[in-house]
Amino acid sequence: MRASLVMAMVLLMPLSASAEDRTPSYVRDVKPILQNHCARCHRPGKVKGKVDVSSVAMLLRGGKRGKTILAPGKPEKSPLVLTMEGRKPLMPPRKERQRPTSKEIAVVRAWIAAGAKDDSREN
Repeated sequence: MRASLVMAMVLLMPLSASAEDRTPSYVRDVKPILQNHCARCHRPGKVKGKVDVSSVAMLLRGGKRGKTILAPGKPEKSPLVLTMEGRKPLMPPRKERQRPTSKEIAVVRAWIAAGAKDDSREN
């Protein structure tokens, strides 16, 4: 009995750990965060600062200064992360009630660190 309990625990541990250890998906994890916190002002039809967060291609295209707002593999050099963390002009602005949580920022940061892969065509 004890051996089977230990075996069951060993078999289930990788399942619970893998959900947190997996690389974030743009479609599943990052896009909903951007839609919730950024798309109100940065979407087709309303592109403040010429920044559109509606797709990975648009994130790579950049804003009014012509610079990309994300640097795949380099979250510390990605204006998207820097603004969400408040190290560049804070976005969304302080007046917004719903700000990204530290966990949401960590997801965006992890996605960029993993190469900012566009998995929207895979779904």
